[in-house]
Parts: sequence; C-alpha cells; structure tokens
Amino acid sequence: MKTIFFIILTVLLYQETKCQNIIKTEKNVHSTNKIIFYGYDFSNFKLADSKRINQNLKGYIFELMGFYSSNLPQQILQDLLLIDTVTINYNSTLILNKKIVNEDIISPVKYTIEKDSIQNMINKYSNSKQSEIGMVIVFECFDDNTKSVTAYSVYFDSFTKKILKYDYINHFEEKSYNNFKDWKEASLNTIKELSNKYTAKREGVQSQSEKLISKVLSEKKYTEELYGSFGSIKIGDMIVFTTDFNEKIYGIVTELTDRNSVKFKSFPSMGQQLIWEEKFNSFKKVKY
Repeated sequence: MKTIFFIILTVLLYQETKCQNIIKTEKNVHSTNKIIFYGYDFSNFKLADSKRINQNLKGYIFELMGFYSSNLPQQILQDLLLIDTVTINYNSTLILNKKIVNEDIISPVKYTIEKDSIQNMINKYSNSKQSEIGMVIVFECFDDNTKSVTAYSVYFDSFTKKILKYDYINHFEEKSYNNFKDWKEASLNTIKELSNKYTAKREGVQSQSEKLISKVLSEKKYTEELYGSFGSIKIGDMIVFTTDFNEKIYGIVTELTDRNSVKFKSFPSMGQQLIWEEKFNSFKKVKY
C-alpha cells in the first residue's frame, strides 16, 4: 500500500513540475505579462577607441550599470516594455561582468559578436526553477569612429535558457566622446530604442503607469503639491503639469536632467503618449 502511495505521489509531483515548466516559444515573448530582467551583459563587449588603452574601463562599465539602474528602475522598465511585472535579477550578469579583463575591452576597429556565441553567453546564467521569459541587454560595441552603439535585447526561456528571439540596434548619435563616460546617454537611448522594437508588437497594451493614472484620476482621492526642491523629485513620481492653455497634463517622471529639468511621459485622454521636458518648479506632485 505504501509503495502505491509513493508512486502516485511521485507522478503527481512530476505532473505539477511539468505544468510549471511548460517551455516557452517565440510567440510567448510578445504575449507575456511577466519578464525576468537579467540586466546588462558586457562580458563580450568592446570599445573601439584606441585612445582609451590603459584606462580603467572595467570600472566605468560598472558605473554605467549603476547609471542604467538609476534611470531604468523597475517601474520605468515596466512602462518601457508595456509589461505588468518585471522582476529584476542582475546576479548572473553581475558575476560575468566581474570576470571582464580590463585589457581585453579595447578593440582597434568596430567589433561584432558572433551570433552563435550569444547562446553560449545565456547558457552561463543561473538556472531558473520555472519556465518564464528572460530578457537581457547584451552590449556589443561602442565605436568612436562611427559614433554608434550596437547592442542586442535577447529574450530566452529562463528554464532551458534557449534563446527565443533577439532584436539588434545600431544606434547613432553625432557627438564628441572625449571619455568613456560620454557614452552614458547614447547607450541609455540604445536601451530605450530596443524597448521600442519590442513594444511595436504589443499595440493596444496599456502600461502600468497608464493604468495607475487612470485609476488615480477616476477615484479622485489625490492631492497636488509643489516640490520643495529638485532633489526631492524621484523617477516614477506621478506629476501634473498645467500648460499655457490651462490644460492639465498628467504623467510619470522618467528622467532627471542636469539642467534642473525633468522629463516625463504623459498619458492624455486620447491615449497618445508624449515625452515632455519642463523645469521642476513648473509642475506638482500627485499624492494618492
């Protein structure tokens, strides 16, 4: 009798595990409402700028990662990708990026990653107990000659680690890159451009912030207060801006600039999303 019981229990546990680990396909990438974000993989990255040889580029890479994390926290990532839940797990990319050899970062010419090697990179990530959609930004090259950033957004099954699809961007910005830190904005814009490629196939899906604003305004249980200082503003704040035509525009703070101004994404009634930039004392915080 005990033997039969254990056999039945084993079968049930197997079936439960199997149900939890239904392997994902490319179709799931654009239909999912949950993504595990693995961060920014620089493990095969090159800087095509010989002037930077002997500089502490590995240290700058970690500075860049901190810059991305500050400017793209969980809520902003959810809005960019039009995903209800983005779970952040940087452990795997952090471990790989720590193994970067500083002397290997410089390349005399623009560098390209062999596409077959991307799967080998993903295979090094830690195992997931369940099959979910994983996403990672793989930076390929910052090329001083062409003023371009090249990168992949890679989507994969977090259980099998099989790549389901990837998008590739060659992002160009005409500016002077006098030091490695000057690549901050260009590489951040590359990430945003990659997210636009993803959301282009998710038309009609509301972002979390759009849902939040609709909920707050419909419940009418909020107050509007001026900010005391620029330093009190946080990315992800819900704000209201009054135009010269006395029209109220509600939005979510997406970026703090070095000009004491704020960029925010608005969600007007017609559903069109716009990016605004205004001085911090020209709008109010919505407290709900």
